[in-house]
Amino acid sequence: MSVHPGNRGNRRFARFDHGSPALNEAAYGARGKGSPPPEYDLSRVTAPAIMYSGEADRVADTEDARRLLKKLVYQDT
Repeated sequence: MSVHPGNRGNRRFARFDHGSPALNEAAYGARGKGSPPPEYDLSRVTAPAIMYSGEADRVADTEDARRLLKKLVYQDT
């Protein structure tokens, strides 16, 4: 998993935002007028994963990484 540069700054771990409600609805199905792209259902991730985060990461800061880690169900720490 990675954060797409087009989704940076919105604090959501979601599918790519095509830039307009019409394009998002065409890509992901009608979900209501003006709906943003759907978020990934991280409760469905069952495979072990490794997360790396750095203080100078320009894509996702450490708070974003912490928030994402809390949403993952499988945590073998």
